[in-house]
Amino acid sequence: TCSRLLGDYENSVKYYTKLVDKEVYLHEAYFGRALSYRGLEEYNKAIADFKQALNIVKSEYIYAGLGDLYILLGRDGEAKEVLEEGNRLFPESTLIKKLLVRAYKR
Repeated sequence: TCSRLLGDYENSVKYYTKLVDKEVYLHEAYFGRALSYRGLEEYNKAIADFKQALNIVKSEYIYAGLGDLYILLGRDGEAKEVLEEGNRLFPESTLIKKLLVRAYKR
């Protein structure tokens, strides 16, 4: 996580991959690696990891991360779909609501 926060995405991917290899149900590792892949502009890998994290646990931040990435890529339909699902599960989330507004304004 420190490597990711310092912008050393290549090393953080290596660390998160080691975690994923040991603990396949550790959603935090998939989430962190997804954010690292996003930093490296490896968007398909980031999407795959966000989805894998969602398969393990439903989290406001995972929905937001995936929705935000879809917005970045101009995949507005997919962004709306994932953010609406997140909004149904986390109706109090201001983060998801803000991202939904961004997705619908495009």
